[in-house]
Amino acid sequence: MYNAVTRFMPYTYLYTTLKQIVYCLYKALLVFKDENICEKIKRMNIWGENSEFEISAVAKDGTTAYDEVKKQHYDLVVTQTDIDGMDGLQLLRHIRGERLCSCVVLFSSEPNFENARQGIIYGAFDYLTEPLTEKSFCSIFDRIENRTDKKEEVYHFEEILSCIEQHGGNLEK
Repeated sequence: MYNAVTRFMPYTYLYTTLKQIVYCLYKALLVFKDENICEKIKRMNIWGENSEFEISAVAKDGTTAYDEVKKQHYDLVVTQTDIDGMDGLQLLRHIRGERLCSCVVLFSSEPNFENARQGIIYGAFDYLTEPLTEKSFCSIFDRIENRTDKKEEVYHFEEILSCIEQHGGNLEK
């Protein structure tokens, strides 16, 4: 049945989608076998409106993470090195080799020079160890924001959102 509500549903969907693009620019995938560390990262006051980065998905093993990155675009993947399925270094190698995400950060509870060296060879964006801090993540976020031009693209989406808001969702006015 066609009515006033169904008439504007596509515009509502478009408006919601554009708001998500404008207000949450960067999508992150966390890959951690250790749930305590993952929860600590999720509780940090650095996500969403505080940084324009959001945790879009969490995986507990490398195989699941790899499948996720193949089907969905992520701007940042943060992975523990000692995960099941495929370890963090193998995950990094596959992601970077297939150009699925340019910013893959390795994390190890205990510093391991050989892992760090392999990470550099495979193209890791950074290598983190304990203690994890908001400052270390904010530094990574700044580096990602400075190397991408997503913010320039957002200007056009903001113009479209403004137009939709001015017309109360009715683009035919």
